[in-house]
Amino acid sequence: MLNKSSSLVVACLAGLAASASAQVTNVSLQVVVPSGLARPLFVNAPANDARLFIVEQRGFQAVSNRAGIRIYSGGALLPNPYFVLNGVTTGSEQGLLGFAFHPRYTEAPQYRYFWINYTNSSGTTVIARGRVDPNNPDQYDPTFGTAGLQTLFTIAQPFTNHNGGWVEFGPDGYLYISTGDGGSANDPQGNGQNMNTALGKLLRIDVDGPDNIPGNADDADPTNPTGRPYHRIPNNNPFVGLTGSFVTSIWAYGLRNPWRNSFDRLTGDLWIADVGQNAREEVNYEAASDRLNLQRGQPGYAGGRNYGWVPFEGTLATGLGSLQFPPPASGLPQARVDPILQYPHSGILPPTNEVGCSITGGSVYRGCAIPSMQGWYIFGDYCNGWVGAYNRQTGAYQRLFATGLLITSFGEDAYGEIYVVTGGSSGTVRKIVPTPGSFPDCNSNGQRDSCDILRRVSNDLNANALPDECEGCEQDINQDGVVDFNDFLDYLNLFNAANPRADINLDGVVDFNDLLEFLNLFNGPCT
Repeated sequence: MLNKSSSLVVACLAGLAASASAQVTNVSLQVVVPSGLARPLFVNAPANDARLFIVEQRGFQAVSNRAGIRIYSGGALLPNPYFVLNGVTTGSEQGLLGFAFHPRYTEAPQYRYFWINYTNSSGTTVIARGRVDPNNPDQYDPTFGTAGLQTLFTIAQPFTNHNGGWVEFGPDGYLYISTGDGGSANDPQGNGQNMNTALGKLLRIDVDGPDNIPGNADDADPTNPTGRPYHRIPNNNPFVGLTGSFVTSIWAYGLRNPWRNSFDRLTGDLWIADVGQNAREEVNYEAASDRLNLQRGQPGYAGGRNYGWVPFEGTLATGLGSLQFPPPASGLPQARVDPILQYPHSGILPPTNEVGCSITGGSVYRGCAIPSMQGWYIFGDYCNGWVGAYNRQTGAYQRLFATGLLITSFGEDAYGEIYVVTGGSSGTVRKIVPTPGSFPDCNSNGQRDSCDILRRVSNDLNANALPDECEGCEQDINQDGVVDFNDFLDYLNLFNAANPRADINLDGVVDFNDLLEFLNLFNGPCT
């Protein structure tokens, strides 16, 4: 039998994304969740899951020290939360800040874990994991660990701001975590350049262990099972094995407040949006090829990059502190890495020619609804409320929307469509959609026909890129104008290969019921 697989999405994306379009056209913002949320801060979804999970930073059910995760499903916000977190400090930039599903979450019950990044009642950053209720997929398991969580580790915060907060799995299967420099202003403790603290960093850990399954005893680090009961340090992290005082979970450093990072779901490239101090907002970029199966010292190894804060804000020298690097003999970079994109707080700086004061990082678009947006990095500014698109291949930029809203986050659903989250006590979730009437929609359901096929809303038995309900003879699989034994053989080949096209009843599996449905089609007339 065939389960719906993310390989379908990847295959489709590979065909769509050979190159990015010269311009993004025919896009608009559609309000998806207009009300009912308390300070929404992020949206996420596991692979092949139509639900959208929305992080509420604070104020869930009007309780100030409580945060939660809500589910948007079937066109509505479910009344009961997926997850409730008590004992959270929720002032300013604190609260429930990040949330990630295991990349194999929908494959089998043993993968149904999630990880969160939050500040506890003492203002300390906590990285913890939870799991889904085995009897209710719309709720976490409150009996797991302590109050539904197991803590991986904590990071003391000297101030209340610059907490980073992002968590996400990379294509290498490791969990990446962003941390701010500890807060205040101008990094008074020098954390960004200090490799003996986790502050001002991008961290990288292994939460599966050697068996690649979370929740088993081998998740613990054998060298420190008490200190790391639920994670290990990857042996190709940059500071593993170096002589001296280094935090071995560090992947990159020299960051101020990396607010919303993302992995390109097609290429695996990493985009890091770092909020500036007084002058520049920046985006840093790391190609996926630099991260996979390489060890420190090998050509192309990306670990240990220094993104420059506090001596540099973007490419501007701040006059504060000095750049620090690991010993040259380590083989790690001995120069800072400049951002791929930056914009100022005042003045004009190509290619964006935008101004702002706090970048909100987004994602590279890999959905199917807006072909012209394929490969563009979508991001915005919290203060000025604009949403922009950057094309790394050409260096082009264009503004998409001037929202006038506080943009707190961007997120993706299971199919790569991008959502814009706006903050405040009554925040909203909006979706970037194609302008109505600008795309083929033969079944008039408001979705591009190719998206219906990709998402298995519609079948395309004869692979002609037209939903079967829009044509009269889908049983003519080879499209030779007649329905005959050759079409029957073609279907059997699809069926025996568990090809998704053979899933005629669209229930997610290829089985005997689909064969019966095809026989009914085969024996019936073309309409």
